[in-house]
Formats: sequence, C-alpha cells, structure tokens
Amino acid sequence: MRASLLTLLFACTIFNFSQAQDLDLPFVLDAGGVPECIQACLSDLFYSAAELVYLQNPVEKFRELCRTYDNSSQCIEDQKDTCYQTTIFDIALSGLDEVCNEREEDWMEHKDCLEVHSEVVLKNCDHQCHFTDVMITLSGKGNPEGLQKLQEDQEALQKELATVCTSFGCMSSCAARDLNINCSPVGTIIVEALLKPFFTIATIFEEIGPRAKISIYRQVPSQCYYLVDYEEVHGISHGKPPSKMTSKNPEEAVLNEITTKEEMKQKKKAELEKMFLMEARKGLFFAVLKIAVNKQEDKDNVACHDVEGQNSISCTPLTTLSLLFT
Repeated sequence: MRASLLTLLFACTIFNFSQAQDLDLPFVLDAGGVPECIQACLSDLFYSAAELVYLQNPVEKFRELCRTYDNSSQCIEDQKDTCYQTTIFDIALSGLDEVCNEREEDWMEHKDCLEVHSEVVLKNCDHQCHFTDVMITLSGKGNPEGLQKLQEDQEALQKELATVCTSFGCMSSCAARDLNINCSPVGTIIVEALLKPFFTIATIFEEIGPRAKISIYRQVPSQCYYLVDYEEVHGISHGKPPSKMTSKNPEEAVLNEITTKEEMKQKKKAELEKMFLMEARKGLFFAVLKIAVNKQEDKDNVACHDVEGQNSISCTPLTTLSLLFT
C-alpha cells in the first residue's frame, strides 16, 4: 500500500506543474514509508522533479532530472548493505530508469517537437483531469498535518486514493494521446517508460493469475485496480483512459476478471478453429483439383475438343493449367 502511494506521489509530482514546491517533502517521504536510510538519496530527486513540472525548457529540465536520478540510484545502491528496504524503491523508480537510460535516445529524437508542444499538452490535460487540484488536496495544501490525518484515517485515505488514481489514469492517458498527436510516437514512449513500475507489477500478476490480485484489491479502492492490469496499463500508454470499474468488492472484481479472460480465451479459440477449417477446406479443394489435373495429364497429357466446322480434333497441352496447382 505504501509503496503504491509512493510511486503514485512521485509520478504525480512529475506531472503536477502548479504548486509542487508546497509539498512538505520529508513528511511525504515518511508518509510514503521511505526508510530514513535512503531519504537523503531521494530528496534531490523529488526537488528536481518539482523543477521539471514548471515546463520551462522541459527537455533540458528532464535531462537534469535524469542526471539527478542517476546520482540517487547510485546512492540507494550504496545503502543496500545497511538499508534492507531498497528493492521496492528500485521498482518504484524503474520508470525513471527506463526513460532516462533505456529509452533516452528514443524520446530525444523528438526533442524539438516536445519543446514546442509539451507545455500546452500537459496544461490542457490538467484542465481536463483536474490533476493539480487533486494533488494539492492530497498534500493538504502544503500542510503536513493534512497528509498525516489521511495516513491515520484509512477510510479518508481510500477516498483520496480513489480520486488520485482516477486523475492519474486520466492525466497519463491524455498526455500519451495528445503528445502522440503532435509528436508521434513520443507520448507512448515517455508514458510507457514512466509506467514501468506498474507494467512490472501487472506482468507478475498476469503470470500468477487473477486470484492473486485479491490481496491488492483489498488494500486499494476499485478506481486503482487498473494499475495491476497489464491490458489497462498498456492502453494508458497508447492514450486510452482506464476502464470504469463496476465491481462492488474485490471478490467480484476478481471473478469478473476471470470470467472475462475465459470468454476472451474461448473467443480466440473459436476464431482459430474457424480459420483452421477455412484453410483446411481451401487446401482440400485445391488438393482435389490438383489430383484431377494430374490424372488427366497421366492419361493423355492433353485436353482435346472438336473443331467446329472441321473434321478434326484440337488438343491443347495441360502443362500451363497444372502449373497453377503445383
């Protein structure tokens, strides 16, 4: 639960371009469950992200963020012998590693286009998704006690997380879609990379099976379920908003997912069987026709017919016809 909150808060900070500096960072890190032994490693990274969100010289700011991430990553690595809770943060920050290292060349090819369109795109998406307002509310409008009260009141925290997940899904898919419209395919490249933590978690659950998700579903509101669904996360990175969850409880959500996957499996099976039968019938037709042609060739190797008005018979070789079925 706390790891999910940390990942969301960090991703949200990157997108939030209004009052990121109002967050009480040490308190946010405490609330997110970040152990003190690596808080110093992450503080510069969060502040660097806050600088990025103003979108002045966004590409250069993002490169600065990546340099800060590399330093933070090395700092966390150096703490692994004495700090035993670092692995989860490797996963939580793997999106930055992906966009800063693995796919940097991919999005840097669109640097000029991003500098022209990124600010307008993100502001329009924020207007549509109310993302800044949601984050300011979650952070207690700069008041640490506000976030602390959420941590102590699970019902209130669930309500706020529901709003965050809804807004985050809207903002991410909107950014991917609109950046793709202007600078295709950079929207998908960036959002897909930043969502890597959720791709990783969703992939694990895809391998284990839907029933394993129930422990996660019991900790988060239904509006956050899409974060552990591979198809949903993949859709977001291509500009598709998360599906609205209609399940009343975690058990129903898991059952619906199992039913949906089984229906898709049966549908795919039926389609494959239909294609196989069509190909089989097509193959059988040509096989029979080929046999007939071969038999005729074996008989006389010619096709003969009476010539009208003449007392003669014309015979034509079947070689050309038979080649069509060889």
